[in-house]
Amino acid sequence: MRTIINLFIIIILFFTLLFPINKSNETNVTNFNILNIESDKPVFKKVVLKGECVGVEHTRSVLQQFHIGSFWYYPGPGSICFKMFSDFGLTVDGEPVYIEPPLHLYFYRFFGFAPTPSGFDSLDDTNITVVGYCEQVIPLPQTVQFDIHDEPLFNVTNIKDLGQAAYGLSSDDFNNDGYLDFAISWATDVWPESLPDIFISIYYNNKDTTFSREDVYVHDWEEWGHIHDLESGDFDDDGDIDFLFSLSENIDQFKTNGTIYLLRNQGHNTFGEKEFITQHCSEAGNHYGRFNPQVTASDFDNDGDLDFLVGDNSGMVECYTNNGDGTFVSEGIIHDFGFLSWGVTSGDFDNDGDSDFCVIAELEERSQYGTVYLVKNQYVESEGSVIFTDESIEPIIQIYSHMGTGYLTSMDYDGDGLLDLVAGIDYSIVLFLQRTDSWDRYLAGDLPFYPEDGHTYVDNIRFGGLTSGEFDGDNREDLITGGVMAIPRVCLNNFDNMVPPLTPEIDGPQTDLVPGESYTYTVRGLADVNDGDLFVFVDWGDGTNSGWIGPFETGDTVELQHAWDEYGQYPVRVKVRDSDGLESNWGDYFGSVLLPRPHPVLDWFLSKILPSDNNEEVDLTNNAETDAMVQINTLDATKTWRVL
Repeated sequence: MRTIINLFIIIILFFTLLFPINKSNETNVTNFNILNIESDKPVFKKVVLKGECVGVEHTRSVLQQFHIGSFWYYPGPGSICFKMFSDFGLTVDGEPVYIEPPLHLYFYRFFGFAPTPSGFDSLDDTNITVVGYCEQVIPLPQTVQFDIHDEPLFNVTNIKDLGQAAYGLSSDDFNNDGYLDFAISWATDVWPESLPDIFISIYYNNKDTTFSREDVYVHDWEEWGHIHDLESGDFDDDGDIDFLFSLSENIDQFKTNGTIYLLRNQGHNTFGEKEFITQHCSEAGNHYGRFNPQVTASDFDNDGDLDFLVGDNSGMVECYTNNGDGTFVSEGIIHDFGFLSWGVTSGDFDNDGDSDFCVIAELEERSQYGTVYLVKNQYVESEGSVIFTDESIEPIIQIYSHMGTGYLTSMDYDGDGLLDLVAGIDYSIVLFLQRTDSWDRYLAGDLPFYPEDGHTYVDNIRFGGLTSGEFDGDNREDLITGGVMAIPRVCLNNFDNMVPPLTPEIDGPQTDLVPGESYTYTVRGLADVNDGDLFVFVDWGDGTNSGWIGPFETGDTVELQHAWDEYGQYPVRVKVRDSDGLESNWGDYFGSVLLPRPHPVLDWFLSKILPSDNNEEVDLTNNAETDAMVQINTLDATKTWRVL
């Protein structure tokens, strides 16, 4: 039945919407060029595209009606997007055009022969050939937006791809040479079916911002499972650095029974058998049971030895004090924060001489909203009678993430004497600077994703993988990151008075726009760690821009209006400049806006003959539910539309 309808559409369109194929001599393409001629009538160009493609999408779901297999027989009101991540061949009207990958290549109002929309895993052949005509060719570079390697807060270098599941990270001077080293836990694979080996490795500082690795501990997954978190310190007070690590038991493929072990250093960084410290039992299959334990170590009772706190899926945080010899006693549950109390980190946040802690916990079950709590140590104030009380708990930051929680570490990023926080929230690294009476949020960057071996891999750091310390001798605290993909990254602190602003975002109406009509767009994410004045510049993609407008402050949002005069698809991007003239990277994750040419006969015809999913008539000329390629992707409680 569908084939008969498609053939009938072709016949009707041939007689009612016939148009000539015109040619243009414009062939030079650079980033964000639009190949089109301003005209009330469509002017089409012949395009040939060959190369490896990691995915094909369309910008409006109504577009999928206009093809039979790989034959796209009518130029619908949207674009076909080809995701090209390696070198490819493109000719426009017979002239070769080179654009550096990776990028998303949009063919606006295409007809001809091209693969049907599909992801990388479902493409029959990733080496595609596209031949046909389109009204516009729009290249949008697809370097990962907000990639931590490109953002200005840290100078980031990848060390080595270890394997998977680098959740535990800790920093110490393991060889006592006066330079800070770091230790990392990781696995040869993340999937239990492969029965991976689980390692703890020390990376010794070579005193030139490079590191040398030594594997100091290994166990097999089948018996013990992945290491969830790792802390280091002289827990038994014998003068060398030991390890405290956590894991969960696996029963019938369910995690349960979070367990803490101690590895005692026997000298020269050789370690004996792990020693059982404690276990928190819960029923297998309980999503909010006491497993996935996260630990932080400090001297919470001011007696000169290292204690530790543990949080887990239950939302509780429990305190263990050291007997002075590497054995511990529980002081009980400090507080039940609700759910998923993962990100525990410690330090003297209020500069009163004792160690406080921070934790991220989910607000409500599976809500995706969480809170960062600061819990101040009362040991000094109470003259040693209590450590933590419910009255010392203060919610300080709201976050939004896939699971409503994340991972934390502390550092003094800006050297002002106040401890700041670094959070791993899904695949993003977020810096929270402590001010006198508030916490300012700055996106340090996202961990990158990349296609390989027929899959697209996305890194993630919410389960763990952060530690801080001064690694390069410049008296500024730096950062080491791990994560699911187990690629340790050295993030050297770039803070000074010449750090440029962070990359902003822009959102607003994207599809079914009308020429000549004005639309409102909002610029968000204005952020300058130097807290100076900021100015905004928007490139509307049609040869016009907003000019530099401002001044604004960190955290402000800016609303602008714009109207496009011609039908077409226009890339929109934004950047920010500070009062010193330093500019941010372009924020182009917004993608493009679409002004589709009207087809009243076709729209009426489709509305009569094409069924909707709910068997009701759908007006395909202005239906937001049919827009594709849109997802909500947020780093905190503020939701932002981003087009991929």
